[in-house]
Amino acid sequence: MLNGPSAAVPKPGRQGSGRLIGPIVQLIVNDVNHTGPAVSPPVSEDLARLAELTGGTPSAGRLWTLLWFSDRPLSLEELADRAGLAKSGASITLRRLVDARLARRLPTGTDRRSFYTVSDSPWAVVETWLRTSLVPELEILQRATGLGLAQAGADDNRVLIERFTAWRGFLTEAGRIVDRVLDEIPKEAGPGGGTPQ
Repeated sequence: MLNGPSAAVPKPGRQGSGRLIGPIVQLIVNDVNHTGPAVSPPVSEDLARLAELTGGTPSAGRLWTLLWFSDRPLSLEELADRAGLAKSGASITLRRLVDARLARRLPTGTDRRSFYTVSDSPWAVVETWLRTSLVPELEILQRATGLGLAQAGADDNRVLIERFTAWRGFLTEAGRIVDRVLDEIPKEAGPGGGTPQ
């Protein structure tokens, strides 16, 4: 979801995965400037694992955790400082979080500083993921399956015809399910449930 160009994220359960989890736990628990409620280490560890599972970078995980547990918008400078990142790196990663609708960039105030907050709408996050990730993946598989089925038919290869026919049926039904889910996503408005801008 939030792949960085050069960051290799260790897979859960493999050696090195603690390098992401440990810093996030310490960052949240020991953050003396944090004004919101205390965050327990298990919660921070779970969110770090979530970032890993979705292909996120350690910096994306740290920034999103800071936003999610803050009861107020945070400036780019605050986020970079708390996450131990260069301002330029934090800015790039925050742009990815905004593009994924996990975070919102607030209108710039008179001092021209950028402020960020977590997305108010979990449904908007799901809708964005479906439209930008899952739907294109299904379309690619459908095209590949159609080409495979045509080639298998031309070669009269019964094994491959059966395989690609099964996949075509699955992908057609999966597309219908995704369309139904997208149709059912509530159109939210208002504080605490508003669709991110």
